[in-house]
Amino acid sequence: MKKVTLLLLILSIVPCFGQETQNPSVQELSQLHNEIMTSLERYASMSDEEKDKLNTSCLLATSLYSYLVAKEDIVVSDSINPKELCGKIEGKQILEKLQIIGGLIKKKEEEFENNLKKLKPSEKDGEFDKATQRITELKAEIVAECAVVEELLETIKKNGSVAKSEINELDLSSCTEFKKLEKEEKSDSQKTTEAIDSFGDQDIARIILNKKTTLPIREKPEKKEGDAKEIRKYRKEIRKYKYDGKEIQFKNAVLIFFNNKATTIHVEASIGDKTIDLVNGDYSIPIRAFLFYRNVSQLIKYKYHLVGEIEEGIKIKVPVTEIFDYKSIIKGKSGNFGYSVANQKVILSHDDENDGVGSFVVKQRRFLDFFNAVVYSDLMGFNTENSNSALNAQASLLKPLNLGSWERVSAFRQFRIISNIALSNSFEDENRFIGFTDDEQVPHFDLLRKNNLNAVMSTDLISIEAKGWFSVISFGYNLGFYRTGFRYTNTESSDEDEITNGQLLSISHGPYVGFEFRPQDNFGADLMLSLEKFSLNDRLTLNSRDFRDDIVTDIKDNDFLLNHNIINFSSSFYWLTSPGKSNGGVYARLGVAYHTPTDAIFPQFFVGYATNLTSFVNRFKQKEVPEQVKE
Repeated sequence: MKKVTLLLLILSIVPCFGQETQNPSVQELSQLHNEIMTSLERYASMSDEEKDKLNTSCLLATSLYSYLVAKEDIVVSDSINPKELCGKIEGKQILEKLQIIGGLIKKKEEEFENNLKKLKPSEKDGEFDKATQRITELKAEIVAECAVVEELLETIKKNGSVAKSEINELDLSSCTEFKKLEKEEKSDSQKTTEAIDSFGDQDIARIILNKKTTLPIREKPEKKEGDAKEIRKYRKEIRKYKYDGKEIQFKNAVLIFFNNKATTIHVEASIGDKTIDLVNGDYSIPIRAFLFYRNVSQLIKYKYHLVGEIEEGIKIKVPVTEIFDYKSIIKGKSGNFGYSVANQKVILSHDDENDGVGSFVVKQRRFLDFFNAVVYSDLMGFNTENSNSALNAQASLLKPLNLGSWERVSAFRQFRIISNIALSNSFEDENRFIGFTDDEQVPHFDLLRKNNLNAVMSTDLISIEAKGWFSVISFGYNLGFYRTGFRYTNTESSDEDEITNGQLLSISHGPYVGFEFRPQDNFGADLMLSLEKFSLNDRLTLNSRDFRDDIVTDIKDNDFLLNHNIINFSSSFYWLTSPGKSNGGVYARLGVAYHTPTDAIFPQFFVGYATNLTSFVNRFKQKEVPEQVKE
């Protein structure tokens, strides 16, 4: 109604402009222009009524300006042209609308997540049906509102009336996630799984490329006099200090994050008219190094530097905390920071002409990203006389920690849990379980060779990085358990054989040395050599015979270096098959276990497909940088 009244007002005024007695002057237009400019400066504190009046002034000023130009009372002039000012007002009004819509989307996102928690397929009742229906409605509503958001953003981009920094402050991340749900129609279970996985992302911090800093002034060596050799040495040494106290400006930066470390950082900088490339050529940098603050563990409190050569023989070292700023964006938790960043490549720039991105939002790595599932065949199992299982499944968890880091050296870098189950290992095949009768005994090594389920937890205690070789050497400790099936046949107690089937549990533990190879390619590899003490953990009696003391034989330990009876060697290889489309690929493993008391070996050769190799290959499907992080 207000717009209709305003339009009638304009139509009633404009015809009067042709009458000499009411011909508006340039001064009146200039006055309106100044009023609009003044109102724009205090727009944030204006009431709704004042904003309506401002809109009226804009419409009148724009119409008046067009009329005066058409009558040639004034020439086209930017100084009193109200279109630019009114365009900025329109932009601010669109920003207000975006903030309101963003808030609504956030509330619906929370309702969406709450309804997802009610989805329990095993308990399909009224609540389940209501939640499913509401999820469908919410998805449609959010997608529609996100379409409005895109139109509004496109409008303010075209007129260029809103600064990028103002757009950055808008929280519109939910729209990016819901685009994925709109692309394909999938089964209900797939939709539910993907929705849960997509909302696992959480914005935890923003890393900002600073524009400039000042190089520190270091204490210079004393000037040498007299001896010519000492003078030459002094002159060579003093050249290193010529840039102390100078201002260094940062232009562009490329960062590659992998397993909670920046494996590659390249920053283009300048000192005066000289350019310099700053890199982390010797070691990867943990996420914690981007934020140096007081109340942290001394294991973490270490300053990392990027290094670059500005002249021959002159290298510049700049702390990472001077180049980048790490700001928490966790609402209501100021000072708490997340350090589990998703694997990604980020390009930052202060080049405004090319829409440079000056910062990026750190996404917390989703919990499911740490998991890896593999279905594989042990090629040794195709020989039916072997105890190897032909078809197997593996689930693994690799969790980066980096609790302590000092340049190349890390303490408690990561831990892994790997679990394997033999899918074809059953009592139907005599080679896949332990079978014995009456007074027969069982070789100790069979408990390992014929296991049908095992799990090993490994912790890297001390790790040393060889960055030039894309490798990390780790010294750690393994703890594992094994389940092995047995069948005992008693032929003496009665006329008919008595058969007893069961499972035995064994444990192993011992140190290892591991070699991790992670080039920035579609390939990754692990090598591990361990010394382990393997022993039966069950107390079981069969026909008055104790399994551990009377049935199992060859239980001896080797005391070389430390107490052990198994030497394990394994080499694992990973290949991404479609790095641009998927994080899955080929998994292969070649391993052998050596039993020191009997000199027996147990070889394994695995080949299969892995669903998620993001923790094992330093190349991955790229994640788009949301538009709202650009500055």
